[in-house]
Amino acid sequence: SWPPASATTTSTDSSTTFLDPLTLETREATLTRRRSVVGVDSLVRGADAVLVSTTIVDPAGSVVIRQRWSAVQDRFTGTAIDSPANIEKVTSFNGSGDAVEGERRLVDVQGVVVRFPRNTQPVTYRRWDPETSRTGMARFVRRDRLAGKDVLVFQQAESAPAAGSEAGTYSETTMWVRPEVGGVVKTDTHLTVRTSGGVTILDANFVDSANSVMHASTDVDRVVARARLTGDVIPILVLVLGVVTGIAAALEGGAGWFTRRLCRGRDRSQANN
Repeated sequence: SWPPASATTTSTDSSTTFLDPLTLETREATLTRRRSVVGVDSLVRGADAVLVSTTIVDPAGSVVIRQRWSAVQDRFTGTAIDSPANIEKVTSFNGSGDAVEGERRLVDVQGVVVRFPRNTQPVTYRRWDPETSRTGMARFVRRDRLAGKDVLVFQQAESAPAAGSEAGTYSETTMWVRPEVGGVVKTDTHLTVRTSGGVTILDANFVDSANSVMHASTDVDRVVARARLTGDVIPILVLVLGVVTGIAAALEGGAGWFTRRLCRGRDRSQANN
């Protein structure tokens, strides 16, 4: 399954335009985006559940945007499975003005979620975009090399309309995918968030750091090596052990047959004497 355990990805944008949550003024700064994906227990047979947390902070550490959601995906294809576990965390404010965190069901999670199918093909896949909470098309654009390994590059885009138009979240994402397990080892995401009044809360292009890419590639290498060990090496060792055991049994049987014949010969000789 993928991810094998948990992974944290860090990405930055050096020229981000965002709405400062403290001053409520638009300014530019370097924002850091941290995204963690954790595999959790799933009650659905043949499926994995993932918990994804994304936080964007400014240079002072203040949170600009926070997102937390979970979903269930097929263990082999990475395709979303309808489940009560498909939820997102939402924050509302009570009568006293205090922030209260609750849960809201994600009812339309379709397509691949956090990974592509094993043996990913250079074709178009339906993919659920967590940035926009909508399903779109991740289109294959080219083959590439990343961290010394072959990857497939996909792009999914729902471009933002002109400034001052309707509210919403829009993203254009490029993904570098290791086809062996369908693991996304690098992303480049242009994210735009607007309010109902046409105010831009965020306009940023986040690119995964080189360190995050290397860690993700190493995780895939480990999974591939483990799969080859259990799929190729161990069955061969079992086969060799079976052959050796069979030969030993045959030799033991032959030796027993020869010993019995020899004993019978001796018994006849003694009887005749």
